Amino acid sequence: MSEIEDEVLSLHQEFDWLLQEEVTVILEQLHDIIVECARRFPASEELYGVETLVKSEKFLLATTRFKISFG
Repeated sequence: MSEIEDEVLSLHQEFDWLLQEEVTVILEQLHDIIVECARRFPASEELYGVETLVKSEKFLLATTRFKISFG
């Protein structure tokens, strides 16, 4: 093999290693970060099936003429 072919083979092997070892770890870390972020939004249980840290509260605001409901 020529030096160029050896270099191409070496780079190809290095790229395969990078895809198998490093990319998988980084994708798992990104997944964990996204799940943790999703837990901080009230709608995350319905949308993502992730238990939320935020519990929504409902308030009833009333005036003498009419009631305004939030929640």
